This record gives sequence, structure tokens and C-alpha cells, in this order.
Amino acid sequence: MHRILTEEKNTELVEQFLLDLHVDYTMFRCGGAWKGCPERSLVIEIVNLPESSIRIIALGIKTMNRQDAVLIQKIETQNQFV
Repeated sequence: MHRILTEEKNTELVEQFLLDLHVDYTMFRCGGAWKGCPERSLVIEIVNLPESSIRIIALGIKTMNRQDAVLIQKIETQNQFV
């Protein structure tokens, strides 16, 4: 699983961007800080995409939101649909 953490900005555009790419995702809002300044954040969790695709998505969000950086986390999980 990969997790993308980004500023809560242009949320509808971010959602549409993910939907246009046919990405299955979970997104939730939370609080955080960047360079010592509090900010509202989005966490986007994506399962079953290669790291290269995750990087393209993160770069797209970074560009869209005009951010210095977007964090990508790779998390080892065992997933099962029931």
C-alpha cells in the first residue's frame, strides 16, 4: 500500500484527478504541520499500484497544489477482500 500526504487544497480537483486515472483509493482529512506551520492535510491511500504510478500521481498533486513537496509512504500490508 502507498500513502500520499498532501496539503488539504483543491480537494475536488484532487478527487477528480484520481477518478480520471481510475485509481481506487481511500482519502481522509487530518491535521499536520509543514516547516513548523500547522496545516490541514489529506491522506490518500492506494492499494495495488506500482511505485512508478504512485510517483506520477504524487507529482500531479504536487503540481496542482503548487507545493514544495508531497510525501509518499510505502507501507507493507496484507490485504484481503471478503
